[in-house]
Amino acid sequence: MTCNRKTNVGFRDALPTNSWLINTLLAGVGFVVIGILAYGFYTGDRMSRMYAPLVDAAMEIKMETTTAHLWFEEIMSGDRNENMETVWQHLDQADWYTKVMLEGGTNSEGSFIPLDDNVMRREIVEVQGKISEFRDITVQRIAAQKTSGVGTDIDQRYDAIFKNFIIQADDVETRLQRIMVRDLERFRYAQLFLMVACSMIFVIISVAFQRFERSRARSFNTILKTKNNMEREIVERQRVAEELIGSNRSLKMLSECTEAVARARDELFLLSEVCRIIVESGGYRLAWVCYAEQDEAKTVRPVAQAGYEEGFLDTLNITWADSEDGRGPTGTAIRSGKPSIALNLLTDPSYAPWRAEAIKRGYASSIALPLVSDNDVIGALNVYAEVADWFDAVEVTRLMELVDDLVYGIMAQRSEGKRIKAEAELAKSYAHLEEQVDKRTEELKEKTNKIEESRKALTYLLEDINDAREELQKANSDYAAANTELKEFAYIVSHDLKAPLRAIGQLTHWISMDYSEVFDADGREQMDLILQRVKRMDGLIEGVLRYSRIGRVKEKGEQLDLNLLVGEVIDNISPPDTMQIIIENKLPVVFRDPTRMEQLFQNLIENAIKYMDKDKGIIKVACVDKETEWEFSVSDNGPGIDRKYHDKIFQIFRTLSARDKHESTGIGLTLVKKIITLYGGSIWVESEEGNGAAFFFTLPKKGELDEKL
Repeated sequence: MTCNRKTNVGFRDALPTNSWLINTLLAGVGFVVIGILAYGFYTGDRMSRMYAPLVDAAMEIKMETTTAHLWFEEIMSGDRNENMETVWQHLDQADWYTKVMLEGGTNSEGSFIPLDDNVMRREIVEVQGKISEFRDITVQRIAAQKTSGVGTDIDQRYDAIFKNFIIQADDVETRLQRIMVRDLERFRYAQLFLMVACSMIFVIISVAFQRFERSRARSFNTILKTKNNMEREIVERQRVAEELIGSNRSLKMLSECTEAVARARDELFLLSEVCRIIVESGGYRLAWVCYAEQDEAKTVRPVAQAGYEEGFLDTLNITWADSEDGRGPTGTAIRSGKPSIALNLLTDPSYAPWRAEAIKRGYASSIALPLVSDNDVIGALNVYAEVADWFDAVEVTRLMELVDDLVYGIMAQRSEGKRIKAEAELAKSYAHLEEQVDKRTEELKEKTNKIEESRKALTYLLEDINDAREELQKANSDYAAANTELKEFAYIVSHDLKAPLRAIGQLTHWISMDYSEVFDADGREQMDLILQRVKRMDGLIEGVLRYSRIGRVKEKGEQLDLNLLVGEVIDNISPPDTMQIIIENKLPVVFRDPTRMEQLFQNLIENAIKYMDKDKGIIKVACVDKETEWEFSVSDNGPGIDRKYHDKIFQIFRTLSARDKHESTGIGLTLVKKIITLYGGSIWVESEEGNGAAFFFTLPKKGELDEKL
């Protein structure tokens, strides 16, 4: 102790006491004072250059907008002849001032430094929004000039928006002035503080050099502090040494696992060996490997373990589903494909279902690392430590490297097993192939002989086919000519029959009118029956004519909005009041011939009206988008159609009721089917007798020419 005291005294005597050190410190303090004064002048100048233009800009915003408001009111009242350009110029100028307050800029009045106060910037952005809102309401008042007089709703909204803008602009100006005053006060306080600090430095230096002995004592204390630092450094080095020991432990564990992967000849042996190495060389309490089953319950199946387990795995009942039993480290790691760590099993809420059993066996922390192969999680490696917070970043990295080696070993073992199995299958297949080759060779010889015989027969058959082809071509030519003649015949006959038919109808009508008083009730009924037969015959001829035109007359394609077309068809039909026709959803726009589409919908809707047997008839038209085609439907609540007639009703001249009961030519549905077939679609009916009928038909889409629903 005496020796130390002498050493300390000698050290204090050796401390320097030169006066030049004092002079240097005083000079330094003088430079600091000069720097403070220069800083004060610079800051004051900058504040004046920054805040003065900003305050002016805030006033200009309010003034320009107010001017625009006054000019607009005078224009609207007719007191001025100026156009709106002046109003927009004032609003643009106000908007420009808000931008320079946020982003900076220059004009003839000077430069603007952007504000850095976040609250002020938000308020200025709100002012920008108010200007934009004021501009929008001004445009609305111009658009509604005749109906936007004083006291109207738009006039009140216009005044309210302007009033809100003035309030917001006043708030910005007031807050800006407050910020300027606040910053000036802070600047004064800072100057005062620095001046006081400099004065204190002068006092401290004077006192320090007057009591230099105390300074030397402090230097001695510095030596003691250095000693303490050295002691702490020794402790730190000990900690680093412990980390190196832990790192060596991890590296040894990793190295032994790599060797186990290299020498393993069985997958289960590899898993068990890795678990043993983790426990023995890694110093862990327990290690176990599980596989993720792809069953409905998403079961986790343990396959290997080492360490102090004592029936722990039998109590787990773990799943990798997103449920309470699957939110622990193991289930989370398998589900997410990332390591899941429970640093403290006593407090980790996700480990609650297994906490009691884990504490009994001395587990304090755990980690679950997913076994990932080709982006598929096949299972997990679970490791338990006796110490909480054991798994730091370095330890996790080492374990992840170990898992990569383990997955490689598992895949290698599985590949080897597949290779051995494939070789056995290949040998078996080779033997079977040789047997089949011998068998096929014999069969081939027999078939070769048969082929030679068949070749001769085929030669004769080809000759017969060529003769038949020539006859078929001739028949097709004859059919085409007959079809052409048939169309021309139908057209000519229809026209030749119409003229006398009209004459008969007109003559019958005249006789009925001229001799109406002569005919008795039976005579008038017979005359009406003649007129009905004439109308039916005319409709039949017209149907035949329309049927013959389909496929012969060139189609006129155009964009058709079927919503409008079906509406026009309904108007033309003029259904009775007892009928309700409903378009259930929006119909598409298609590129088709308008006349054919009108015939199609008119025949289907008229058919439903004609055969309706209910007091309140309902007809529904709908469409479904089937990606490559449109599926339309026309349904009703009428008498329905027996299944045995579903195909027959599309045959020409075919009706299901007496013609005197329902006037029908039997051509309507045939015409509809021919139009749909011509467009490449199909038509069918879904109905049962007594339950109404629904006619469905499809029309293929024509690319971009058909718009979506």
